[in-house]
Order: sequence, then structure tokens, then C-alpha cells
Amino acid sequence: MDTPTGHSAPDTAADQHDERTTTGQHIATARQQRGWTQRELGERLGIGSSLVAKWEQGTRIRSEEHTSELQSHSFISYAV
Repeated sequence: MDTPTGHSAPDTAADQHDERTTTGQHIATARQQRGWTQRELGERLGIGSSLVAKWEQGTRIRSEEHTSELQSHSFISYAV
């Protein structure tokens, strides 16, 4: 099944976790390339560093609002 962004939706819970982990790795890499801590990214987004850590670990799904913010800072290129 395709999502509104044209990407295939994950079929299973394991697929969803793998996708969150991969996206989390992208967020962590982009953050580190900027020389930002999780706290600094959280402050820029108006959230706590623990939520940033959960995104990066793939244990928490981002809200639509936070996904848009991450896109505007070029942390992710599409809504996942």
C-alpha cells in the first residue's frame, strides 16, 4: 500500500520499527553533522532531548508537526 507521499507503507510491526530505526539514524547523522546535541535539536524544535533520543533509537514515532519541522531543517526528506 502506498502512503500519500507515494512511498510504500510498512506491512508489519517489524517493518514499521525498521523504518523508524532507519529514519532515526538519518536524524542522528544529520544532527551530528551540524554539531548539535540532542538537547540542542530538541530546543530548536521545542521538545525535550529524551524525545529526540527516542526518535533516533526508533522507539517513538514523530508527530506530523515534528515531521514537518524536521523536514524544514533538512533532517528528513519525506514524511515517514
